[in-house]
Amino acid sequence: MAAMEIVLAGGMRTPFGDFGKSLKDVPLTVLGLHAAKACLEKAKLDPTKVDHLVWGNVLPVDHDGYFASRVIALKTGMPVESSALNVSRACGSGAQAIITAAEQILSGHSRIALAGGGENFSRGPYVITNAR
Repeated sequence: MAAMEIVLAGGMRTPFGDFGKSLKDVPLTVLGLHAAKACLEKAKLDPTKVDHLVWGNVLPVDHDGYFASRVIALKTGMPVESSALNVSRACGSGAQAIITAAEQILSGHSRIALAGGGENFSRGPYVITNAR
């Protein structure tokens, strides 16, 4: 059997802002959608041909944070039959998303996968553990 090649067709990043500044009110799925659409457009890939999305995130803070991958996949235009997976690896979730997407292709579970990751720490909860 011939070795399979995984091709990275393009890359974009979520917008980057300062803590508590211009992006503090923007949900992570909106930031992710922006990057996912731009990446597919730049790579000239039809979102209806993408069958799997892997999204890396360490701090899911929004109401849809625990299923951000599915929200981003569907809003990007991927088919309802597509799959989506969230991964969490401290300081490496975006890289893990790429690895996991490649594994999905190598295992035959996917033909075209989209991988990404992001955070919006400005939206994270603020806890004072020693206030009492």
